[in-house]
Amino acid sequence: MPCTGTATFDLFPNRTVYEDRLQQVDLRFSRMFRFGQIGRVRGNLDIYNLFNANNVLNMTTRFGPAWLNAIQVMGGRLAKVSVQVDF
Repeated sequence: MPCTGTATFDLFPNRTVYEDRLQQVDLRFSRMFRFGQIGRVRGNLDIYNLFNANNVLNMTTRFGPAWLNAIQVMGGRLAKVSVQVDF
């Protein structure tokens, strides 16, 4: 009967091996509109991860078939539009 089992074990202790530093650029454009004594409206455009960085946030550190595979990667570019009304 052939052996089909695999073994996994930690090659490095936890919290001893780190990836490169994260480099993410977020940007916000904001504009205020005033309506006399009635109130004001602020419009915002937020852009997260402007340059679409894809740094590895978490990876498999156990030696085995999936060693050093990325588990979690930084999210892609994201834009958000928001409005704040003060009266």
